[in-house]
Amino acid sequence: MRVLIYAKRIYFNPSSEKHIISFENLKQAGVYALVCKVSNKIYIGSSVYLGDRLLDYMQPAYLGIRASSPVIRAIVKYGYLNFCFVILETCLPELVLEREQFWLDFLKPEYNLSPTAGSTLGVSLSETSKTKISLARLGKTHTLETRQLMSETRRGPNNPMFGKSPSEETKALLSTAFKGPNGPLSGIPRPEEVLHLMRVNHPHTKAVFQYTQDKKELIAKYDSIRQAAKITGISRNYISKCIKAGILAHGKWGFSLTSLF
Repeated sequence: MRVLIYAKRIYFNPSSEKHIISFENLKQAGVYALVCKVSNKIYIGSSVYLGDRLLDYMQPAYLGIRASSPVIRAIVKYGYLNFCFVILETCLPELVLEREQFWLDFLKPEYNLSPTAGSTLGVSLSETSKTKISLARLGKTHTLETRQLMSETRRGPNNPMFGKSPSEETKALLSTAFKGPNGPLSGIPRPEEVLHLMRVNHPHTKAVFQYTQDKKELIAKYDSIRQAAKITGISRNYISKCIKAGILAHGKWGFSLTSLF
């Protein structure tokens, strides 16, 4: 897998690392690769929102309307366990197509139908045209108004997924791909890091503050009651009762859901 030696970040089990992928690539623009562990073939793409784009590949609806794409067919055929997601580089949003073109030329990916970044399938631009486009983009950034307009053009009826549904054949293929060992989370325990992020980001999770007996000194701040219990060795139920009753835990430590100072 030659592409891996150039990787900035590799997700070997993307289906079990969805939360990490989203967290690490939040609001990041750049170039990515999808690598099939079975065929060693790759697909290269780019996005101004890397986290969202990579997670798209784990959405049945997204796969369904792109069922004719070679890389999508490979994902359906081999399953997520046989793919790894790779971040080749991050860059400014206005440079993503230029950098994608670099990697397309350098790695010559087998799953890409077009050799040109950002072009329609099967359409190639002349070297002169590509040079002109690249030069025209230099030093330019999209204004907030332009970005908002671009966002609007991808909503509702303008979105390529709007009002579409996969064919029965595609549904059957997707159903098979998401069952058994090919399922996104089948047989793969979530890493503790992922579980921690899920707990911390849960809407009902609240931080816990531990204080000295006189409540004049902060001992520690925990992301949740669960974490406080794990680190202090005091049961979650007991900590919760002490917080509600406003009493010291074991007569020694004060716990609170709000900072006292």
